[in-house]
Amino acid sequence: MPTEIKQLRAMHREIVASIISRLSKTADTGSTKDWTDAVKETMHDLCKEYLSSCEYYAGTHRGADCPSRHREWLLDAIWWVGTKRNSSNGVLLGLESEWRDSPDEVISDFEKVLAMKTPIKIILFEESKKHPEAAHIKALNELCGGWSQHSRGDVLYAINFHGGRHDTFFYEADKDGAIPNFAFRKESKLSGPDDMASS
Repeated sequence: MPTEIKQLRAMHREIVASIISRLSKTADTGSTKDWTDAVKETMHDLCKEYLSSCEYYAGTHRGADCPSRHREWLLDAIWWVGTKRNSSNGVLLGLESEWRDSPDEVISDFEKVLAMKTPIKIILFEESKKHPEAAHIKALNELCGGWSQHSRGDVLYAINFHGGRHDTFFYEADKDGAIPNFAFRKESKLSGPDDMASS
C-alpha cells in the first residue's frame, strides 16, 4: 500500500467524523437528488482538504475535460491518490449512498464498495418505519459475513442518517478473506443528533 494511502487510512475516524459533521448540516433536507449532490460536494471538498494529489472525486475525473462534478465513475465517491504517472496510484476511500429505504438496495450498493480495492469503505443510508436500522445492519452483516475478499486492515462504515440524527457502525477486518462472524458495532462517539456533529 502506498505511503500516503497508509497515512490517510490511519486517519479514518477523523475522515468519517468530518463527513458526518458536514453532511449532518444538510441531512433530511430536500430531495434524494439534493442529498446525493450534497454527499458528492462534501466528499469533493473533504478530498481536497485531506489529499493534495487527489486525481478523482465522486467518481469523476477532476481534469479540465470534466464537464460535471456529479457524474459517477464506479461509485458515488472515490478518493484516488496520486496521478497516472507516479507509483502511488490507488483508491483510498470508496463510498456509496442509498436513500431508498430497502435493505436490498443498500446491500446492492455496498457490494460495489466491497468489490473496490480500497482501505476505507463507507455506505450511507436512511432507515424507515418499514425497514428500521436493525434490518439494514442485519442485511449488511450478512453481506459482509459472506464476502470472501476482505483485506486485513480495511475499515468499513455504515452510517444511518435519519430523523435529525446519525448512527455510525464500524468494523475493521482482522484478516484476509472470509469473515463469517462479521458484525458491525455501533460507534457511540460518531453517533448522535445531527447538530452534535456540527458543534
